[in-house]
Amino acid sequence: MKRKRKLQRILTAAFDKRHYVSLLSILRLCDDRISFLKRYLFGGGEYPYRPPVRTPCGLVRPFCKLRDDVLTVNEVFFRDDYGVPEKFRTVVDIGGNIGLSVLFFLTRNPDSFVCVFEPNPANHDGLRENLKGYESRYRLDDAAVWTSNGTVRFGVEPTGRYGRVEGERDEYITVRTVAIGDALRAIIAERGEIDVLKIDTEGSEEELVAAIPEELLPKIKLILCETRPTGRIWPKFYAQEQYGAVCRLDRLPA
Repeated sequence: MKRKRKLQRILTAAFDKRHYVSLLSILRLCDDRISFLKRYLFGGGEYPYRPPVRTPCGLVRPFCKLRDDVLTVNEVFFRDDYGVPEKFRTVVDIGGNIGLSVLFFLTRNPDSFVCVFEPNPANHDGLRENLKGYESRYRLDDAAVWTSNGTVRFGVEPTGRYGRVEGERDEYITVRTVAIGDALRAIIAERGEIDVLKIDTEGSEEELVAAIPEELLPKIKLILCETRPTGRIWPKFYAQEQYGAVCRLDRLPA
């Protein structure tokens, strides 16, 4: 049975265009492609590791403290999980981890600004390391975006990549929460609208999107959330498309 499941995974991967997009992008955009591929495919290698990646705003070297971060670099810089239009200004990144997705958004164009939420303090040093030189173009909030304001038990594990509210993890910390409606309303009041809302919260993504007050949706152009919903999300406002594990909601014309 295990051999059958492994064969099914191999066959599925062979027909998944994301893997071809990833490979071609690594060959085209990574100036350390052989070392990166070895780490990505087989593990190993010394850390921290900084693969040189070419972006629309020049060469960057994302800070990877362990192999899990190499996986994230592949997802956001090479596999194009968070494909965005060329021109955008305001991004809200819910679940910023060590800032790799934030770095991706900041290097798409020189006018982007990111409001990032990351509640796990163990990730903050890595985030600041990845975003050196961009201090004027992002703002970090250490709250967990949730359905209500207050505090909550937040599950953490050694990599820092898979923390989540109320999740079963190795240990727990108490973090401050901000209601998603309050968080987005304040940013819209400040910035006028939100071009990209990215949500990666290890399980609560669909719940959070559903909790966005309806009156705010016309001010949010694109929602990228790491979930595989079984139904349509806000069909009155968004066209919905699935790209691997990322659900993409593009705002419909008014």
